[in-house]
Amino acid sequence: PLPDLNYEVEHIGNDASSLSNLKEFGKILKNAERPMIIVGSGVLRHTDSAAIFHRIQELTKMYPKLVQPDWNGINFLHMGASHTGALDIGFHPTTMSSKKAPSLLYLLGADDFDPTNFFNAAPNPFVIYQGHHGDNAAHYADVILPAAAYTEKSGIYVNTEGRAQYG
Repeated sequence: PLPDLNYEVEHIGNDASSLSNLKEFGKILKNAERPMIIVGSGVLRHTDSAAIFHRIQELTKMYPKLVQPDWNGINFLHMGASHTGALDIGFHPTTMSSKKAPSLLYLLGADDFDPTNFFNAAPNPFVIYQGHHGDNAAHYADVILPAAAYTEKSGIYVNTEGRAQYG
């Protein structure tokens, strides 16, 4: 079911084929001065993610106003705090690079992280959780350490748009 939102949304579908048959929405993209497509990070976990990204690339050719010298209308909305900032500084998540199972798992601010995948490779690591929410990952911890929320300390933060915010 679609969410009950307080603003107008044109839901076009949940898979790559939805992007191939835009009909009325295609007319809107063509006529918009600054068209925008927002892609949720859930696409990365979708079975046809490669096809979806390929189709988005095709859309930039079909609708040249999507990407212009002064406008980038293709946006990726990340679910986790500071994922965009991590990408900005060159941190790219990869699969475990070591063949040896880790004996320690340190979860620093990993409130939206599900460590069960690591437990397949390392059945009994010692888990340290340091964060301010005590969210899902804290349930796996052998030791829980406190941390200040970003609103409780000064710094530069990157929001989901990739814009730096000073706090």
